[in-house]
Amino acid sequence: MIAACALMVTAIAQKPAVNSTPVKRNLNVVIPNVIDQPTFGVAPQQNANFFVKENLAFTPIRINSSGNIYGMLVSQENNLAANQDLNLIMMTHRGGPINGASGQILGSFSINGGTNWDTTNIIYDGNPNPGRYPSGVIYNPTSNTDINNAWAVVAGPALNPSGAGFGFDFFAWKKFNGATAQKYVNTSGDDGQLCRLNLQVTNNGTFWMTGDAHEDDGTYYTAFHHVLWKGVMASENITWTNTIITPNSLLNGGKPTGRPYSSVAFAPDGQIGYFICLGIPAGSTNYSYRPMVKKTTDGGANWVDMPDFDFGTLEQINTVLPAIATSETKVVPFFDIIKDAVVDANGNLHFVSFIQAGSTDNVDSIGYTWVFQNISGYIYDTYTTATGWDAEAIDIVYAKDAENALGTLTYDERLQMAISPDRTKIFYTWADTEPDYGEFNELPDLRISGFDINSKYRTESFNVTKNSGLEASAFYHTTAPQVWKTGDTYTLHNVVFEMGTEDVSPVNLYYLKGVEIMESDFQPVSVRNIDNTLANVSQNYPNPTNGMTSVDVSITKPTTLSIEVVNIMGQVVYIENKGKVGEGKYRFNFDASKFNSGIYFYTVKANNNAHTSKMIVQ
Repeated sequence: MIAACALMVTAIAQKPAVNSTPVKRNLNVVIPNVIDQPTFGVAPQQNANFFVKENLAFTPIRINSSGNIYGMLVSQENNLAANQDLNLIMMTHRGGPINGASGQILGSFSINGGTNWDTTNIIYDGNPNPGRYPSGVIYNPTSNTDINNAWAVVAGPALNPSGAGFGFDFFAWKKFNGATAQKYVNTSGDDGQLCRLNLQVTNNGTFWMTGDAHEDDGTYYTAFHHVLWKGVMASENITWTNTIITPNSLLNGGKPTGRPYSSVAFAPDGQIGYFICLGIPAGSTNYSYRPMVKKTTDGGANWVDMPDFDFGTLEQINTVLPAIATSETKVVPFFDIIKDAVVDANGNLHFVSFIQAGSTDNVDSIGYTWVFQNISGYIYDTYTTATGWDAEAIDIVYAKDAENALGTLTYDERLQMAISPDRTKIFYTWADTEPDYGEFNELPDLRISGFDINSKYRTESFNVTKNSGLEASAFYHTTAPQVWKTGDTYTLHNVVFEMGTEDVSPVNLYYLKGVEIMESDFQPVSVRNIDNTLANVSQNYPNPTNGMTSVDVSITKPTTLSIEVVNIMGQVVYIENKGKVGEGKYRFNFDASKFNSGIYFYTVKANNNAHTSKMIVQ
């Protein structure tokens, strides 16, 4: 198979339109002798049942409407917030056509777990600058149990009074029992400054958000300037200040090597926090787009650059990257847009993104990546540790972005994160279209997967909307960062949009009530997380295949050993049990010509160990 090389938009690429993914430019360069899929090495077990766990028995409840979907395009906006102490959920969105005007920002909210919604709560009045791309959070002062003493806080970019172009940022805050809201409108003086990413609040009443004020010459970025906003509440007033962060990036042709989106994440106490963007540090000869991180331990008073790191050394990354092409000296990790970020119970940063395979270590070609032809890519949670970094491969996204799917709208996967109250469980949500429906994400279902940071246990990848009234129509979902826990039950909060026939049509907002994951759903799924009885499982070879194929297994101590192959619907098509075996190396051989063409998963089991990989049958 032959793979194409695509030039990703970086510092030397075109300035993207206001959407959640930069534009890609394909140079149509054909590089021979490269298979169209990577060798998947360590793969999450839950892929074997990717389409089996379906429909978590939720109830869709209409919240409100909005004038159109514009303003909700960016998955890094925090539109949905939840507070378990108050049994309060708030959806932040633009008004219209029924409640509020298009430039007004509403905080529709529920105080009974999402069953009923107050849709009249206008937090930002849109005067004189119409609001766009809104985010919203709930600030509940310590020990407060009365919703009337809690605050709705919203922020985002705003238009000129004429409605032509940006140039302003709005911030507004209002008690839930308040008649009017307070607001602050900042004149950025820069059409490119968009305050819209990762709004959050800490327990000490500080608010954080990022935006951008990048420079460009009309075609290329010429400088990256990330805007870090901080709000401090005192005497029921929030004072907002911003800091411009200009990464010390490697220059290529006089232009900085970087990516346009940034993120910020803080621990609940407001002391430990991280600012993160993507690029290549100045002076580096490792030409890989990777995280450039600043950390604070004193609430943002001081920020320290974290040491640079070679992410190609991480097992979970380098085993998934495609095989090295004969025309290249090496393949390097290429981080493609930060989607979301959280801080866990240990004070470590986690961020979710795709990691692609950079195709070269030549400074003149650092924007090239090997592309997947049959899948969109692999989702990764990349996180800090006491000694550096590690990563967890979350799952595959099959469908590619649907460019201009409705007018100028792009339907993408909208990766987002949520975290449990004790911050030991992280949940990932995204949209994907089943391969049987098409290769583009035009018929999305909502997916959820969970990860325990301590045990490294994982959940299945749940297809939430399969076999429901929202099957193949979970458009522009948004997930609250806050997960509720009652006993052994984790409740996730999600909203999807009912689209109109045109991109400017009004949309309806639906809350998915009852999306619950149990403690027992977290299971050991990776050989490195158990006892290493199963030391190594090879990728089947050859892969792709249409005949005999083999899987090699290394065992470190006596165990029972078996293999099971399932198709993409989770149906078992082959089983082989070798019974009790001793320490050593073993091989499974089976005839894939008996299988229909398509995607399959094989799981090797040794006692309680299990390892799953993917194979292609042509």
